[in-house]
Amino acid sequence: MNGSIYVVRDGDDLNTIALRFYVTVAALVAANNLSNADTIHTGQQLVIPKAAMVLSVAETTAEAEMSEPQVGVLSVGDPNTPQVSPREIQAFLTGKRTTFYVTRAGDTISQVASLFKIDPLILSQINQVEMHGELTPGMRLIIPIK
Repeated sequence: MNGSIYVVRDGDDLNTIALRFYVTVAALVAANNLSNADTIHTGQQLVIPKAAMVLSVAETTAEAEMSEPQVGVLSVGDPNTPQVSPREIQAFLTGKRTTFYVTRAGDTISQVASLFKIDPLILSQINQVEMHGELTPGMRLIIPIK
């Protein structure tokens, strides 16, 4: 089995389930061969993928997007780049050790960046979150280790 089983409860959607188990919606969709991410029902059994499955989905997504031309994207760490592509994130992280940080209420990118001694712009870009404002509690941020 590629993960544990979760039984969908009334009011659940893939986003809340993904947050609860620290995985992405894309990984849940892939692990469960769902054709529509908006259609799950109470009582349905879902596979909660292991970390290796989540990384595999991210890699597959990055590979698919590598074949698409990236317009207006400069690079990780460039303040003129509002958003970087998954391909650039993957290239930036290649060869680097990483860890994860799960956000708590009140956390901001600047605070987390300071904690790990990393540029807040880079941290926001590789995690594809806004530079300003509070982060959603329970988010799993990728932290490159120097």
